[in-house]
Order: sequence, then structure tokens, then C-alpha cells
Amino acid sequence: KDVIVRNKIPTPNYQLFTSSEDCLKYNLRYPIITKPNSADCSVGITQESVVKNFSDLKDRVEYIKEKYSDATLAEEFIDGREIELFGVNTGKSIFFLPILEAIFLKDENRQWDICDFTHKWVKSYCDEIVPAKLPEGTEDEVINIGNKCVKAFDLKGSFRVDFRMSKENIPYVVEVNV
Repeated sequence: KDVIVRNKIPTPNYQLFTSSEDCLKYNLRYPIITKPNSADCSVGITQESVVKNFSDLKDRVEYIKEKYSDATLAEEFIDGREIELFGVNTGKSIFFLPILEAIFLKDENRQWDICDFTHKWVKSYCDEIVPAKLPEGTEDEVINIGNKCVKAFDLKGSFRVDFRMSKENIPYVVEVNV
């Protein structure tokens, strides 16, 4: 996240919590999604990961510390669309595949449209559309951000950049995968 911010790549406001006693930054607004800082593949992400107040945030920080022996990455939850940009950097050129969008299926048992552990490994909550149906100019903006990620992280070979796109169609990078 620090690399993303240093390179002026749009990402949700975030904070790393090492303890439930940490103070909340002034610019972090609810709802907030929480996840183990060192985990991948949606480990530790559930519907309970999205919190609406400081008491619930403190509980999640304690839970993650106890269950995963890890700090908690907390970031503003972007209520919107989930899109993914896959690419390959050959060293000579960068190629991007058509942008994928996760279309979340209606389910009254699920409050948040997130790619949590259950979605990834037990039962998918969504269909996928390739290419994503994006507003005019958004695809170019996402690819431009993808190029910035390649440069910022010196990405080689195949990679994926995960975005949440706000209701105002602003794409925010939530994760870079190699």
C-alpha cells in the first residue's frame, strides 16, 4: 500500500493495526474492510471483515491477531464494482487482457459484495464478464493505472491488479498480485 501511495496510484485510505489499542487515523471512514496483512488468497476475509464502527474494528483486529498472528490491514470499503486487470510484462512489452468484472449474485444471506474466502474457495457468489462493461474512458484509465503498477512494483511476467470501482466510476487499486 505504501508503494501504491508513493507512486500516486489511487487506493482506498488505509491503516495498519498491530494492536486493538492503536488509534484510528483521522481520514479513515466507515465502512472499513479488514484483512490479515500477510495473508493472500482471501484467507481471513469473511462477511464479518467489513465493519461499521470502532468497537467492531477493535474486535476484528484482536480476532486477526489471535487467529492469524498477524497485523490487520484496514481500508475504506469501496461500495461498488469489482474488476481485475490481468497482464504480462515480457521485458520488452506489456500486454493487458480484457478487463474482467465480477458480477455479484443476489443473496439475502450476504451483506457485502466482496471476494471473501467462501467466495474464492467454497461457493462463488458471482458471474464473471469479460470484457467488463465500463463507462467510456474507464478502460483506458484502468490500463494506465496498471502501467503505473508495473513500473512501481517492477512487475515481470504475469500479474493481476485488483480494483474496486466506486459508484462514481473511480477505480481504486486494492491489491497487486504476481
